[in-house]
Amino acid sequence: MQPTSPSQEPNLAELSAKFDDLEPWGYGEGLQAPVNVYVINVGFPLLVIALLFVGWWWRKRRADHAARAEERANDPAEGEGEVVVRGKVCDVEGNGPAVEVTVEQLGLERKEKGDWKTTWTEISRRTEARPFTIELSNGSRLRVEPGEEPRLVDDLGLWKRTDSSTKVPATRTASATLDLDEEVYVAGELDTRVDPAVGYRGGEARVLRPPKGGAMHLSTHGLAAPFREQSRRFASWITGLVVLTALVQLAAIQFHVALWAGERKTATIEKRWEVPVAEQKTPEYFVTYRPSGSSDVIKEQIEIVDWDRLEPGTVVPIHVSPLETTLGPHPNITGIIPMLSTLVLVVVGTIALTTCYRRRAWYERRMVETQSGRLDE
Repeated sequence: MQPTSPSQEPNLAELSAKFDDLEPWGYGEGLQAPVNVYVINVGFPLLVIALLFVGWWWRKRRADHAARAEERANDPAEGEGEVVVRGKVCDVEGNGPAVEVTVEQLGLERKEKGDWKTTWTEISRRTEARPFTIELSNGSRLRVEPGEEPRLVDDLGLWKRTDSSTKVPATRTASATLDLDEEVYVAGELDTRVDPAVGYRGGEARVLRPPKGGAMHLSTHGLAAPFREQSRRFASWITGLVVLTALVQLAAIQFHVALWAGERKTATIEKRWEVPVAEQKTPEYFVTYRPSGSSDVIKEQIEIVDWDRLEPGTVVPIHVSPLETTLGPHPNITGIIPMLSTLVLVVVGTIALTTCYRRRAWYERRMVETQSGRLDE
């Protein structure tokens, strides 16, 4: 076969228009490659990162606000109104802890695909609170009347089974308690009350009560700690997604190089053939082509729709870059890479949003937990 002379060389623009839909087998069609690589595999993670950043910023702001409230809480409260104080529980009226929150769960087991799973679902939550006294940093004491439903931020204790027979539903309980000698932050409304024990004929003493229209907030963890933990979780996922997005783009390095450092050229089809494949109705189709001005012969698998038009001697456009040469006028990438990358990014991004925005502490949600194994394991 005689090579095409320069005077016979077809116009590259016309060839590109004629073979605009030409690509190797398994590569993206038309704008599929740039859309997947840049719009989806960059745009989607950037959207998730933006949503996570908003959540991080909001929780960081609340953590800073709570930290300032903690600093003020170290000073003895004066006057009246809503305040935050810090002190040590030094006295409790009656027996038991100052505040106790008990969560009860019902357990149900089921078999899925040969494996047993148990789901524990919260069926009740009970709060018991008693008036107590805290000792402030200056040694003075402040009476606290927490009300019937204070909110306690504390660690939940170990679960204990409460059913005594296998014939009754399986139940278990766990409790969080505010006990004597524990340091606690208390947010409430400072008021005064008549105290017969103060003065010869009775007098006034300060008392901390729930704010009007709300519940008293008590925390053994500090006011800022929960928000700091949440903001760290958001920051970790943001960092992870940035790294993952960079790795995904690194996996598409051939496309980036082809797009920014590649060029269109022409090539001549040398020969074509088909290879029967066992257990397939259609064979696989291949061609070899020689780029213009080169002695190299490149082998490429093609789509069945391109078989008829890629006869030996046909001049076609190719895209040449430092890393890869492919049939067709456009920079391209094998379809499996952006597809897998998109799948990974969607899964990880969904997990990130769910973990950050839906994961809440036990005192902020109804507790439903699923674990492997049976009830008695």
